[in-house]
Amino acid sequence: MDASFWLLQCLNAMQYSMLLFLLSIGLTVIFGLMHFVNLAHASLYMLGAYFGISVSAMTGQFWLAFMLSPIIVTCIGAGLYFTLIDRMRGAGPMNQVLVTFGLIFVILDLVRLGWGDIAL
Repeated sequence: MDASFWLLQCLNAMQYSMLLFLLSIGLTVIFGLMHFVNLAHASLYMLGAYFGISVSAMTGQFWLAFMLSPIIVTCIGAGLYFTLIDRMRGAGPMNQVLVTFGLIFVILDLVRLGWGDIAL
């Protein structure tokens, strides 16, 4: 094993750690500011990735997908907040966990209906 292999492994590890950092800092900020346990946070990341790939494939423009997919997911997240999460703010943490855990399965099944079972 030469140095290029280890350099590639270090870069892969840094990329993966940055992804985990982004996911964990989002959970920390949501829980710290709103005092709400949102387990469906990563599902919205997944939804944004699928929207980004779809917009990029339909238009052929990466930057349009880069700008449009966060806006779409923000609108979906705001809709979820006003319909489900805002009602659960006063409930206990176990009720919050159950609602957001169920939301994970709903988003996952909607992605399967829209894009199929094949991963990106």
